[in-house]
Amino acid sequence: MVHQSCRGRRELLIMSLRPALVCFLLLSLTRMAESDDCDGTADQVQFCKVGDNLKLDSSSNENVKWTFDGKTTNLPSTVNHDDSDTQKKVLKLDGLSAADSGKYTATYPSGAKNFLILVGAVTCPAAGECKVVKGSSIEMDSGAASETVAWTHKKTPGGPDTSIPTINFPDNNKKKMGLFNLNADNAGTYEAKYPSGEPKTTKTFTVSVQDPITTVKIEGDGSVCAGGKVILKCEVTGDAKDVTWKKNTSPQTTNVDGKVMTINGAKPDDAGEYTCHAKSYLGGQPVDSPRFPLAVSAAVDCEKQQKGTNSSTSIINNNEEEDKKGNAAARAASCSVALVVMTSLLQLCWMV
Repeated sequence: MVHQSCRGRRELLIMSLRPALVCFLLLSLTRMAESDDCDGTADQVQFCKVGDNLKLDSSSNENVKWTFDGKTTNLPSTVNHDDSDTQKKVLKLDGLSAADSGKYTATYPSGAKNFLILVGAVTCPAAGECKVVKGSSIEMDSGAASETVAWTHKKTPGGPDTSIPTINFPDNNKKKMGLFNLNADNAGTYEAKYPSGEPKTTKTFTVSVQDPITTVKIEGDGSVCAGGKVILKCEVTGDAKDVTWKKNTSPQTTNVDGKVMTINGAKPDDAGEYTCHAKSYLGGQPVDSPRFPLAVSAAVDCEKQQKGTNSSTSIINNNEEEDKKGNAAARAASCSVALVVMTSLLQLCWMV
């Protein structure tokens, strides 16, 4: 009986733990899938996802020196090599982020290999303008199946074609193209044409480069009398796609015209802390302004302040009048002294 009782309890325990074990296994599999290996290929671009683990193999039998060219020229601090890889033939980088996008170069005595890695690149569609923040990475897909694609780039309409390095393509067919660390020189029109015969299919991509948002702040008068007018301006350094406003934690849509909020006939209920939120273009980060406190004084309090200001002004005026009278008296006394001195001098002259 005791043996059967223990076995029953064990089976109940297994049954109760089974859902938890299933969830654990599913989560483990999901994390394994999310952290895929992203293996680079020499002289080609490789598109990786954020969180992937990077592996670059120089295939060299010599000592290798690795360098990086991205937003900085410093190799990411988490770059590592296996302990057995004393020649540093293989570079590894776990948990990729957008900041790891760039060109990795393996240099050794007999040569060098370049690997272009783009992490979390913005996908630019063929239709419309693709507005991307400076320093970002982009991916453009021609949509070709197996045809070889010919790409061209013009900085300005009607201008000359600029060359596109082979390393910006992931394969020889050039179905896709990638760019990293975008700047003004990368803006313009890109065309993908295929197949080689007629008629050709053309996909056009228009890319513009925007400045990143660095600072956001609210300018305006932080105190107003009830019934007065309030104008708050959201000052943004950089290019913002959109600006939204909040009072305390509540979104504000009335009295708002983009970067300007205007409150006519302010009421005490309008007092609070205001913030503006600047939304970035693709590849950038949004930025919130510091809280801006707005105080709305009651009409009675404003009248008291105005009366106090008027009385102090009249005191200042009275003081000015007294100063004028004092100065006139001083001038009259000076004149009297001068007359006495002149009279004394004349008397001395006559006596002589």
